[in-house]
Amino acid sequence: MADEIKIPVEFLTETKQAMGQLKSELDALKKGQITDEAFMAKGTQLVETMLAEHDKKTVAEAERRAIFPTANIDGDPRAFALKAAFMERNSEDRMAKISQAFKMPTDVKALEQIKEAHDNLAIVHAGIAARYPGSYRGVESLRAYQRFVELRDRVSKYMDLTDTANWVPTGESAMLLEVPDLTGAVENLFEHVTMPTSPYNYPVKLNGPTSLGYHVDEATAHVNPTTDPGAQALTDGLFTWTARKVRGRCVMSGEINEDAIIAMVPAIKQELAQVTARSVETCDINGDRTGYAGTHMDYDVSVLDAALTAPNHDPRVMWDGLRHGGMHASLYVALTTWALATLRSMRGKLGAYGVNPLELAWLFTIKDYLRYIVTNDDVRTQNVYGPRATVFTGQLEQLDGSPIIVSPHMPTNLHTTGYNVTGQANTAGCALLVNKKYWKHGDRRLFTIEAERILDSDQLKFVSFRRLDFQPFQAPDGTYSSVSCGYNIVA
Repeated sequence: MADEIKIPVEFLTETKQAMGQLKSELDALKKGQITDEAFMAKGTQLVETMLAEHDKKTVAEAERRAIFPTANIDGDPRAFALKAAFMERNSEDRMAKISQAFKMPTDVKALEQIKEAHDNLAIVHAGIAARYPGSYRGVESLRAYQRFVELRDRVSKYMDLTDTANWVPTGESAMLLEVPDLTGAVENLFEHVTMPTSPYNYPVKLNGPTSLGYHVDEATAHVNPTTDPGAQALTDGLFTWTARKVRGRCVMSGEINEDAIIAMVPAIKQELAQVTARSVETCDINGDRTGYAGTHMDYDVSVLDAALTAPNHDPRVMWDGLRHGGMHASLYVALTTWALATLRSMRGKLGAYGVNPLELAWLFTIKDYLRYIVTNDDVRTQNVYGPRATVFTGQLEQLDGSPIIVSPHMPTNLHTTGYNVTGQANTAGCALLVNKKYWKHGDRRLFTIEAERILDSDQLKFVSFRRLDFQPFQAPDGTYSSVSCGYNIVA
């Protein structure tokens, strides 16, 4: 008889069920048709197979824990989004959703590593394809691709992903949102919505925070919806996103190979991502597409574009920004006399849109932040502002419960009217208070990088593109007061 095998407790049930498969042999054993040794040999073989499977699962689980040591991948938002992305049949939609997934937060180091490998491969692929168009054999021939595949296969194995073999990156995964720079903070205040088309009509309910419900008498047996006063008609509408394209560019020597590009990838990404982020942020703040008195509201933008040829090239003409909305006649506040009371009058201009401080955000120039906010007597000393007084911290993260954003694109070259005006002393600044809930970005194409070889100078040019739009639910006015501008902050 074969040696006795010790079976782990957790496998007793499975073993008993598996042994049911030997029922016919057991019947044969009872009838004396087979020997005890033959029957036990088959049973032993079955159990040994089960134990081998158990060992494989143990090893696989150890590998999984090595890849995902700090989080349950099944509950990770990026993992969930990647799984959904791989279900897409359309390769273009799949790549867009993969890039969108990489924008989501994660605690899983492996997902960060594969994103980094994905981005690096995209840049190396673009550069090598442009530098060696005749001899380049495709992305699969790159050493960077082998690193990417290794990570991809390890991660996809434990995410139960399918159809990953053809996952070849065509663009970066929105790295500009992670660049450590002052820029980007304004854009990240607002929700991003994917635009399936351009233009894209977005339905909204325009009643805003002033609409109320109706008390209903519970004793009423029947309500006629045509006569019931509670049958309130919502003011529905559409606002239209139209994608605008922003471009960045950097040039390097053509004497470059795969290893050199890999070493330069961080610098390429950093430069192009910052250019794109700065362009979006300055337009979010200073954009004016509809025109003020026939031209951009700021003369310095009009002069710049007049020197170029149509269409306008300055990014501040891509869409109408926060200053454009906040300088509506019923929403602006003169800040000639600086005081918290004057700033709070900006919040008063928002009406119902300014009630919840968690929905609001302040935007200041660095000069005004240091000169007026941090040193303001109302927040500077402990007896007024407590242990978070700026005399101790040197900074102020919130004002009246709303976050403060300091942007290098908040202008300091404005006239006392709130605009940059030709022939005038443009030395004043401004401040903004916005309800971030009522403004949104529409993303049509995420941050992508392409490369081109310049033959005349034997250089390699990397160009980044992004297509998006920025819109309020409704143009700010006395009714829809989602932003206020404080102007005439004197030097």
